[in-house]
Amino acid sequence: MSLTWKDRFQVKPGRWVYIPTPETLDQGQQIKALIAERFTSPWFYYHLREGGHVAAIQSHIDDQYFINVDIENFFGAINRSRVTRSLKKRFPYAKARQITVQSTVRVANEDRYEYHLPYGYPQSTILASICLYDSALGRYLQSLSDHHNVSIYVDDIIISSSDQAELAKISDTLVEKSEASRLPFGRKKAPKVANRITAFNIDLAFQTTKITDQRYHQLLHQALLSDNEQVIEGILSYVHSVNLSQYIKMRQELFN
Repeated sequence: MSLTWKDRFQVKPGRWVYIPTPETLDQGQQIKALIAERFTSPWFYYHLREGGHVAAIQSHIDDQYFINVDIENFFGAINRSRVTRSLKKRFPYAKARQITVQSTVRVANEDRYEYHLPYGYPQSTILASICLYDSALGRYLQSLSDHHNVSIYVDDIIISSSDQAELAKISDTLVEKSEASRLPFGRKKAPKVANRITAFNIDLAFQTTKITDQRYHQLLHQALLSDNEQVIEGILSYVHSVNLSQYIKMRQELFN
């Protein structure tokens, strides 16, 4: 069987990032564009819209309480049959199956082989998003978005409200929907409602976002070591988008 990837590396045990061949990369970009024509993602799927993870976390800044969960091994939980089922709703079966075969990789699981979406292919994120959208968990998140602030960024989900008791009820149901969808969360217990969370190396509380101290110093160190003005300005622009005080502090540390 010919491989559609030229290399891969392991980021943690059992979690691989795949580097597609040039042909696979081009094919994946075409598939991604084709699927985008058939799938209008919900407004709160921030990984499929402008603004990215910063916009996702800042969408919750006016609330006082938060739930934050992540889907464990998200791409690994999306196998061929799940992809085909979702694509059949949008394409003829033959085309759905063709896209599925072109978009999945074979992995060994104990004494058998399985096929799932790989990290590193252009189309993996939108395919995983469609499968989430069609799942019980996705439908529940869609219903919540009518009355609560919901954000999804790939596998990271945040729900916020000013009603702590209501969020506690949502927390229990989230786990039920996750298990029913076979999209397990990284934490098996119902997530706790908190007045402060950390996601994407950003601390979030009411009216406040702040880059974590560890990440701030990593970015500062990267900027100090760089001779590329575009890299430095890119780092400063990112810090500015999260927290003005940290931006002012970093400029002083870089240029004073």
